[in-house]
Amino acid sequence: MNFYEQWLETIRLNNDDKNYIMDFLSCSEKTTTPLINGNNKELIVACKLLIDKDIHDFIDCINNPVEFTSDDIIQYSNFEHAIISVNAILLFNNSELTYYDLGKELIHSNSKLACSKYGENHSKLAKEFNFVSFRKSKRVFIKNTALGKFNVALSYDDRIELIRRLGLRNKFIQTLIFYAKNSKISYYKLAKKVLSEKTIIRRKSNIKYLLELIIDDSELLNNIEW
Repeated sequence: MNFYEQWLETIRLNNDDKNYIMDFLSCSEKTTTPLINGNNKELIVACKLLIDKDIHDFIDCINNPVEFTSDDIIQYSNFEHAIISVNAILLFNNSELTYYDLGKELIHSNSKLACSKYGENHSKLAKEFNFVSFRKSKRVFIKNTALGKFNVALSYDDRIELIRRLGLRNKFIQTLIFYAKNSKISYYKLAKKVLSEKTIIRRKSNIKYLLELIIDDSELLNNIEW
């Protein structure tokens, strides 16, 4: 049995599954491999388990701050492009795409630089959710994971519920939540550890949107100063 099948069996036996939640939040290899390479049956088990699991059970297991880098403070222009369009385009093309190729499909710009940057930002966010993987050669090539292909067929509501849980694995999101559970925390002061002031401001709306999507606890959100 893979990680999610073992986790499901633990739940069925009414045993404590806290260690499974913490493993999932740590993004360990045994938790990501079934999402990247799993078959359809394995993905059905994993997605149903995650979607059905109360979001507060995950948040309750965030008990420590996590070391994060600038890459963990996500940047994008269109959330829907990252969570569905990227996978749909890759599936339609049935091949790997570069940042430029993907960006061109997404925004149809005549600017090569704009297309490349757009493709990079939105594929990186898709990768955050294990929807795509990267193959690095002279250029970066993007392809759908097993979960990315599976994601295209999900209903909108199921996709959002899945993303709420997958998004909790982000190290910066986890650290914000950890501090917000205990006291007031400034997004700016935390992000300042790894970003310039201009970049902090530019990425603020991205982080805020994802946090507000994930968290339905107004008290917790109110503890985050933007």
